[in-house]
Amino acid sequence: MIITDTLAKGLKNRFFAEMDEEVVQKLNALIKDGYKYKHNTTGWEKFSKHLKKSFNRCAISFYDGGSSSKPYLGFVGLNIDPDREFNKWNEKCLTGTVAIAILEPFLFDYRQALFNIGEHAISRIYERGKPVIKNGFDVDIPSILPELSAVPLWAAYWAGTIATFKSFYSNQSDLVNNFFPPIPSPNGLFLGEMVVEKYSSVEIRTFVNDSQLNFEQMEVKKLLVESSSGLENSPLTLYPLIEVLKIDENFTETAMISYHLLKNYDVLSHVLFHGVEDDKVRKNLQDEFRKFLKESAKFTNEVLIALYKRIGIRNFHLEVKKSLMKERLKKS
Repeated sequence: MIITDTLAKGLKNRFFAEMDEEVVQKLNALIKDGYKYKHNTTGWEKFSKHLKKSFNRCAISFYDGGSSSKPYLGFVGLNIDPDREFNKWNEKCLTGTVAIAILEPFLFDYRQALFNIGEHAISRIYERGKPVIKNGFDVDIPSILPELSAVPLWAAYWAGTIATFKSFYSNQSDLVNNFFPPIPSPNGLFLGEMVVEKYSSVEIRTFVNDSQLNFEQMEVKKLLVESSSGLENSPLTLYPLIEVLKIDENFTETAMISYHLLKNYDVLSHVLFHGVEDDKVRKNLQDEFRKFLKESAKFTNEVLIALYKRIGIRNFHLEVKKSLMKERLKKS
């Protein structure tokens, strides 16, 4: 079955409708459902299973965090924000939604993630990606969700990084208007731009499959995949809500990603700042951003990265919490 441009647009419309209906209705229902379960370990296991099952066909990522006595579960989905139905190109878009459930004290909260995906990008995934086709003609609408699996992590990384970098860089308009963050996918690369409203966020504009990527774009994709390996479901994907609720840290993932990006920064910087026409401005942005990544990467090293991979994300974050608590006790 060949998915034409016209068919892709129709599938995109169905995707928008299904994602919005699934996420909005189920989010509101789950707030009520959470109070039906006992707020103990057994009740939590039942509620978290119910939550995962409810969002199985519309969530991009899940993360189980916290300790055994104080666990939490976070996930990222997509819906239409009535206050921001269109992106800056006046194109309909889906906005990321971060949701977190906590056992002790019991809480279920959600808010916007720092990214949106334009309808053009969704159409291109159906047209250029690998959606599941049943019986030779029936396209499984949610089957493109795996193509978006890295979006929550990278959108959080780019948005958080730019928000911090702005305080280091004097000409903020130069930075925001000329920064073009790429996000990897299993079969291609998403290309986007930054937008500054209440927060810095990523607007994903289009999707390019592997066969269409030029040499630099393919090298950047490889770098991004390597840099985020094992981190796709982690506390960073739940930013900024995780910081608002103060239930976990995400600087460890940010530091590790920055550390890896420096390994092939020259190629990456060409893609990040490819839209800057002025050679002097472009060179300055590239140099300053390299300095910033080095500063960010100071919080990690090969030993910590090896430990992270050996004991797993959740255990690593528990160890981080213990270390931070010890430091705070020393200072008090």
